[in-house]
Amino acid sequence: MWYEASLDEQLSDVKALGEDWDGHGAASIDVAIVNNAKSLLMLLRNPPDYLLPSVSGTILIEWEGLLGRASLEIGIDTFGFYTAPKVGKSIFLGGSIRGLELGDIDFAVSTIVGSAVPHSLESIDWTLGIESLYKEGAAAA
Repeated sequence: MWYEASLDEQLSDVKALGEDWDGHGAASIDVAIVNNAKSLLMLLRNPPDYLLPSVSGTILIEWEGLLGRASLEIGIDTFGFYTAPKVGKSIFLGGSIRGLELGDIDFAVSTIVGSAVPHSLESIDWTLGIESLYKEGAAAA
């Protein structure tokens, strides 16, 4: 599991923010939101690049990759998610936190950070393919 202690520290810092933490009227972050974020972070496959409080009292979990960026906003009962790929169409998800499908979030983030492997390619034993190329090359020589 990739989950790091530094994320716990970041969540503790976010939880400690009071009202008007930005000097411009930002809402404090409810402990339920911190707990939602912590639970989700422990289950996600790809570590985020950023964990930030939002001025509306939610937590933003963000990824940046060579292929674009993604953002997951966590509230008390709701979530919002989007990807902004450099090529292709964006993915938008949202709704009740109880309806959040981690597999969908993991896959969407994987398309941004470049760790997604199509299911049809996952089952191929690539080492056998490489070995067979060497054997074919040696037999031809």
